[in-house]
Amino acid sequence: MAQAKTVHPYITQDERISRGSPVLIRGTRVRVLAIVLQYEYLRRSSCRES
Repeated sequence: MAQAKTVHPYITQDERISRGSPVLIRGTRVRVLAIVLQYEYLRRSSCRES
């Protein structure tokens, strides 16, 4: 079964930027993956402090 492609107004893909990785806001190089990894890191580090 093929997945439907989701269109989001703030996330774009362009082969010329970050090798086609999804980026936030057209023209920037802030990869979505970087945001996700940072979120996971911060979430895990806050759990250790508790």
